[in-house]
Amino acid sequence: MEAPTICPRCHGTRIVHILWANSVPWREKQAVQNGQAILASDKLPENAPSWACLTCKPGWETVHKLAIEREELFDKTIRAVADQDFDEAYRLKDIRVPIEARQWELISELCRGSVRMQ
Repeated sequence: MEAPTICPRCHGTRIVHILWANSVPWREKQAVQNGQAILASDKLPENAPSWACLTCKPGWETVHKLAIEREELFDKTIRAVADQDFDEAYRLKDIRVPIEARQWELISELCRGSVRMQ
C-alpha cells in the first residue's frame, strides 16, 4: 500500500516513507533531505510500517535522528579502523551501541500494538 497524502487518523500531512535499511540508500537521499522519508533500522520488527505520520507519532523523527547519528558514528568507526586507530574505533563503538539500543527500543514502542500500515 502506498503512503497516503493525508493521515487517516489525524488528517495531518506530515507523512513519511520509512526506510528499513542500515543507511540511507542513494536512491532515497533526496527524499530524506526533502523530509519525505526517514531512516529507521535494518532490523524489521513485527508490524513494521512502510510509512508514518509524524504528527500522530513524532517518535519516528527521533528514530531517524538516532539512525543518522548511528550511521555517522559507524562511518567514523570504519575510518578509525582503516587508520588502525583501534582505541578510537572501540570508543566510537561504545558510543554507538547505546544509540542502537535506544533506537530499537523506540521502534519497538512505536510498532507495538499498531496495525501494519503497508
